[in-house]
Amino acid sequence: MKYRIAHFLFLLPAFFCILNVSGQSAPRNILTGAISQEKLALVLAGKSEFSPLPAIDDDFWLELDAETRQVLISNGEKYMDYDWPSLLARRYMDFDIDGNRTRFSNRYYARREAVAELCMAEIAENKGRFMDDIINGVWLILEETTWVVPAHSSGDKLHDRNDVFVDLFSAETAALLGWVDYYFGEKFDAVTPLIRERIYEEVNRRVIQSMLDHNDFWYMGYTGRIPNNWNPWIVSNWLTAVLLLEDDQERRAESTWKALDVLDQYLNPHPADGGCDEGPGYWGRAGASLFDCLFLLHQATDGALDVFDEPLIRNIGSYIYKIHIDADWFVNFADGSAINHHDPGTIFRIGRAISDRTMMAMAAEQFRHNYEPGNVPSGRSPFGQRIIPGLMIRDALAAFAGDFVPEINYFFPDLEVVVSRENRNNEGFFMAIKGGFNNESHNHNDVGNFVVFYDGLPVFIDAGVGTYTRKTFSNERYDIWTMQSAYHNLPTLNGEMQQDGDAFRAEDVDFTSSDRETTVSMDIADAYPGYAYTASWNRHLELDRRAGKITLTDEWAQIRQLERNEWHFMTAFEPDILRNGLIRVSNGATDLEMKFSRHFSTDIEKVEIDDPRLEGVWGNTLWRITLKTGRSGLKGKESFTISPE
Repeated sequence: MKYRIAHFLFLLPAFFCILNVSGQSAPRNILTGAISQEKLALVLAGKSEFSPLPAIDDDFWLELDAETRQVLISNGEKYMDYDWPSLLARRYMDFDIDGNRTRFSNRYYARREAVAELCMAEIAENKGRFMDDIINGVWLILEETTWVVPAHSSGDKLHDRNDVFVDLFSAETAALLGWVDYYFGEKFDAVTPLIRERIYEEVNRRVIQSMLDHNDFWYMGYTGRIPNNWNPWIVSNWLTAVLLLEDDQERRAESTWKALDVLDQYLNPHPADGGCDEGPGYWGRAGASLFDCLFLLHQATDGALDVFDEPLIRNIGSYIYKIHIDADWFVNFADGSAINHHDPGTIFRIGRAISDRTMMAMAAEQFRHNYEPGNVPSGRSPFGQRIIPGLMIRDALAAFAGDFVPEINYFFPDLEVVVSRENRNNEGFFMAIKGGFNNESHNHNDVGNFVVFYDGLPVFIDAGVGTYTRKTFSNERYDIWTMQSAYHNLPTLNGEMQQDGDAFRAEDVDFTSSDRETTVSMDIADAYPGYAYTASWNRHLELDRRAGKITLTDEWAQIRQLERNEWHFMTAFEPDILRNGLIRVSNGATDLEMKFSRHFSTDIEKVEIDDPRLEGVWGNTLWRITLKTGRSGLKGKESFTISPE
């Protein structure tokens, strides 16, 4: 694999990242290298000393603006005398019987959401009005046989209560109960000490002790499998539970040190460019969860553990604005949605921690775009990680001066993703293209796929991913159309789509840029099976700023010709065939045209959508353009030019 990078100065940092990756032989160990185990034990706050958020009687809550206070109270009032959802055994078994994840999980999440809303209402009001319902919800959760959701259970239809595997949501439940105890522990004791005793007993048994006892949970990074979002997501909640609930200082230090080591297993193989191969949607539970951990650690050690200036840490944070298109649109390669609603408060806090004013400006723009008086920062339970810190940061976020002005180009050399704009004000064309390989976390078979936006709205798209079912993470994954290369902006070669696996990848990724143009090229032949009989398929995507157009050029050499090659293009709006070699495409506001050779036959396919996750982004219809070459021959070159009408 090689990269050729133009000599312009703004690309030098990316170039040095490549040198660091290729020359790195020892693990980074950023966290365990930043502090010794002995020093951690000395500086780590005890339970009684650890006060990460304003207490329930703190002036912060008294000074909260009336609109926000009323929203918090009204949200909680919806759950007074709540008819708590039952969690039936048959619903748990649905996942194994028919693959459905949601009939059980939605009821499971609803319990936790109700507890979080009731807690926020009681914190805002502090009159005891919500306490009975909080106790009811907490006790129901404590009585659950398992906190592991069906999709993450290895049991035979039902989960063995003695199997204390820690999944995403058992860890989230532990953190939620930690925050409940932090805010209401004394109020519980006034009712009965059994509530707090049971909270600690269950959280310790199911999560804290289990995480200490096990090194074989796949996401920890000790088994040879490269960790993904599960690692920081779970650690952020495990660490929260430890710091809020564990009284024994020796166990606090032991658990926290192991948490550092598990996070290092995530950071050691992480791309130096900070890119999230799972896409911008998962950044919220990958990169952002890493920062949840770093904020907690910084507080719990009184600043003794501070790695916010580490280049990799900074890159993991800044990824989210580099992959941003406009408004709520993001480049969504892999299992990601093109529309994301990340919490501006979280982005702002991260930007401030890593001293990145561009990131802070992006957060401020998102805040202005989405804010309504009295609204509460977005986020799911556990409420203490982001919702309350979001309230605390809101004045600074609203007062931040400075426009979000992204760079013309962002290049992720390890992720092999290029993002490029016609103008820094987001007018005109935006394009992004990926290389990589077809065994990334939450992979789609999409090597060489690209997206095009115009004036911040989608022209050629990545459809994203539908609602998760058992099939999504099974050996049938690539039977799902959204995972297949033929439903991305990619060719089908000799009748063959791309395949999944480490070996199916891009080669010779090449990125150059000047004031006039940005060009990206790569050979994607190896992303296809050998029986596609393609020796090379050089894909070249160019944004010409002076001419205001994008040109895709594919040049290839094949060994045999079994079927005519096809090109596929996915759009959100119905295209029109104007004549041979000319199609009108739209982003809903502007009509554009795609020009190509007249010998192609053109087929327009309406792709009906009946999946709620996809419908939430695209509505009930997408469109696929299929162009089949009318020429024969083992070598060829074709260009497709996109420009405003």
